[in-house]
Amino acid sequence: EDLPFRLPAHMRPEVDIGWSAFPSDTAALVVPLAIGLFVVSRRLGLVAFAIVTVVCFARIFSGLHFLTDILAGAALGVAAFCLIDCTPLKKLGTRPAFWLLETHSGVFYAGFFLITHQIANVFWELFNIANHFLKIAVIH
Repeated sequence: EDLPFRLPAHMRPEVDIGWSAFPSDTAALVVPLAIGLFVVSRRLGLVAFAIVTVVCFARIFSGLHFLTDILAGAALGVAAFCLIDCTPLKKLGTRPAFWLLETHSGVFYAGFFLITHQIANVFWELFNIANHFLKIAVIH
């Protein structure tokens, strides 16, 4: 039997057609960002965790995710943060970035902008580009 769930007034019923909600990509992104802020500044990190809580609750309230989607996404994000935060991988990623910053600062800032733009848009453009290339590869 169907659950008596009613979409919030601002939601369109077709918003989740063809979309997989598990695990939550939003939680997988915002939870490690909040952890990183917490590592740098406890006060800023606590504010970030408050925002993450509101964001994740909004995803559940709007019907885009179940609690398990959010928890799985958060667990995935924490695991990714722990993996990336280990010293060898951190050095592997930061050395080239700092070299680029010191030698070609314009290229560094342009690349940093593109990366942060993708993070802010949950890599939606890259997903769409990859999806188009996959469709082309399947056709040919």
